[in-house]
Amino acid sequence: RARYYTDITKMDTNLGRLLESLDENKLSDNTIVVFVSDQGPQWAFGKWNLYDYGLQSPMFVRWPGEVEAGRKTDALVSLVDLLPTFVQAAGGNVPNGLDGVSIMPVLKQKTHSIRDMVFASHTGDKKMNRSPMRMLRTKRYKYILNLAPEIPFTTHMDKAKDHDGGREYWDSWRRKSFKDEHASAVLWRYHNRPEEELYDLETDPDEHHNLAKNPEYKELMEMFRNRMSAVRKQQGDFKTGPETGEYSVDGRRHEPVAPYIFKD
Repeated sequence: RARYYTDITKMDTNLGRLLESLDENKLSDNTIVVFVSDQGPQWAFGKWNLYDYGLQSPMFVRWPGEVEAGRKTDALVSLVDLLPTFVQAAGGNVPNGLDGVSIMPVLKQKTHSIRDMVFASHTGDKKMNRSPMRMLRTKRYKYILNLAPEIPFTTHMDKAKDHDGGREYWDSWRRKSFKDEHASAVLWRYHNRPEEELYDLETDPDEHHNLAKNPEYKELMEMFRNRMSAVRKQQGDFKTGPETGEYSVDGRRHEPVAPYIFKD
């Protein structure tokens, strides 16, 4: 945690140096600065997950004379929206067929929202973190589809012991789980994911209460299922495994690295 705070301090310092350099070289008035962070800390339910703890990241935009300083927005924005935004900012025509939409109307305060929902995905990290999942999120609700709920969720935290992934803390968490009820519950939830998850982010921002099986949310679940099906079809996201046998990468034959392999 101390290193994490140190990283934030270093980031803040370096961003300040960048902005000061633009000012000193009289480049600020003709430069758009967009800063985004990594996707969450390497702790349970952070990185390699689709919970807000591992999805949300700050985005800072500085564009003197075009974007009002000090203003915040709660508009739903995805990283895929940056490409069309940059094209439009440069005076170009945004090509058809992009996944993203320009956030320029939000930056210019012409609207408070550009989309009603964002999509996110996680599949794996080479031989680690092979837990494919997909997510749709509105401002209030989040739907997560776990494509392989029968496979225990694992990441570098509990598997990689040869670097800082979890070498310094995971074993202590596991030991504590045998004598502490809260620690036990956290580790059980970390490893075990249901097929579907639904959260009311307004009343449950930490995503602790899964509403997917609650009959009161039946219509909402159907809406999310239909939207998810449409998004996955649009993305060509049909490979859900399991796969057996060899597969080919760059003409070379390989054994599967995990039961679920996602290829283009």
